[in-house]
Amino acid sequence: MTVLSTNLMAFDRLRSRVVKDIEDDSMDWEIIPDFDINQHVHEIQVDSEKELHEYIESLLGKEMDKTQPLWNFHYIENKGKGKSATILNIHHGNSLISLFFLLIFLFFPNYFS
Repeated sequence: MTVLSTNLMAFDRLRSRVVKDIEDDSMDWEIIPDFDINQHVHEIQVDSEKELHEYIESLLGKEMDKTQPLWNFHYIENKGKGKSATILNIHHGNSLISLFFLLIFLFFPNYFS
């Protein structure tokens, strides 16, 4: 997960939150200076497929903290026999271009090197 975290930190949008401009009521992105990636990258272990499903269900419909960047990454490892899961929860306000770059950073970390 260290490599993943390092790659994610290289993308400014993932360290940014949405702020409202008081003057013209527009929305903009602001980098959070004390951003903590551990609030967004979660490594979870479960003992069964049932626990895996319960954890995933607990994520559904969960509102995101709008004072933080609007994304979360969950790697759920099933220690028992069965399936594990990787979930990327990203708010639609992050745009398709942001999502594209996020996927590039996740799966091809040396692409821009």
